[in-house]
Amino acid sequence: MEAIAASLLKVRDALVHEFAGFERKLRAIARQDDNAQRLMTTPGVGVLVALTFVAAVDAPERFRSSRAVGPHFGLTPKKYQSGETDHSGRISKIGDGSMRTALYEAANVILTRPVKGSDLKGWALAVARRAGPRKARVALARKLAVVLHCMLTCSCRVRTAALNGELRDRLRAPFRQPELNVRPLFKPQLPLLRVA
Repeated sequence: MEAIAASLLKVRDALVHEFAGFERKLRAIARQDDNAQRLMTTPGVGVLVALTFVAAVDAPERFRSSRAVGPHFGLTPKKYQSGETDHSGRISKIGDGSMRTALYEAANVILTRPVKGSDLKGWALAVARRAGPRKARVALARKLAVVLHCMLTCSCRVRTAALNGELRDRLRAPFRQPELNVRPLFKPQLPLLRVA
């Protein structure tokens, strides 16, 4: 029995040594990549998530908007619509599964670890109260993908206290209603009533 346990411990030590070397190489790659360093300023995003996202997105300009990144990685619900029936199902799981897993893990880190002053965590906790923790993690993973894509396209960083102003404006831009500066064709006139 001791021989088996001793050989298993040797194998474990060899694996720990190899994993440590692999982690050192990943950190060295991330130090040389400006995009990965920028993404790692986001709470919950570490070396592995940043490098995976940079590799999965590749060219951020190929997406028309940052909101298209969530469906690209399969983080939006399936829809079934027929007549009066309209069901929102589970996530579609289309796209890169490893990126979806990395974003989910980053969302889990944000929700379970103490992150001071994070707007993302406050938003996700509100979703968790409404819909439950699992749906909140998936929703936060989708929102995290949108934020990370915005960071790649606008070359800005996130401060942990609050989102950077430029990034916040870019995130809110697709959701704002355009202002219509169209003059009405006619002005409605109220009838003037004279009281006798």
